[in-house]
Amino acid sequence: MQKVIKNNLIKKMIVLLVLLISTFLLIQTGWAEMKITTHDGQTIKLPLNSKDIKMIEFTPDEVIRSIDGTWNSSIGFQYQITQSGNSFTWEVLKPIREKGQGTINGNTISASWSGANGSGSANGRIVATPQNTANRIEWSNGVIFYR
Repeated sequence: MQKVIKNNLIKKMIVLLVLLISTFLLIQTGWAEMKITTHDGQTIKLPLNSKDIKMIEFTPDEVIRSIDGTWNSSIGFQYQITQSGNSFTWEVLKPIREKGQGTINGNTISASWSGANGSGSANGRIVATPQNTANRIEWSNGVIFYR
């Protein structure tokens, strides 16, 4: 009975030793698994050799999208937006007089305006097509721009 227990203990120690050695070798050779979690919560696992990596660069998924051009809205106004980098201005073409300005930070947008209906400000989200073209802006005040 003691011989069986001793043999089992030796087997367990050998398995543990092999596990430790293989882990050490994997670390020394650079093999690892990179886990990437996306904005929507999905996890992507990538086996890779860290010795092959020269640089890891993180680029924002939020590129400055062009919102330049004419936009219609859910409130019946038509806007002419002129963009320069991450800044923009707008002028309502119809049915009232209004001017606005704002900034873009990735998919996030903020604006303030004044005109015949008074003044205000809102934040929003730029929605893009699969081709990365901005085709909708959803504002925090409930207004939607579309083209």
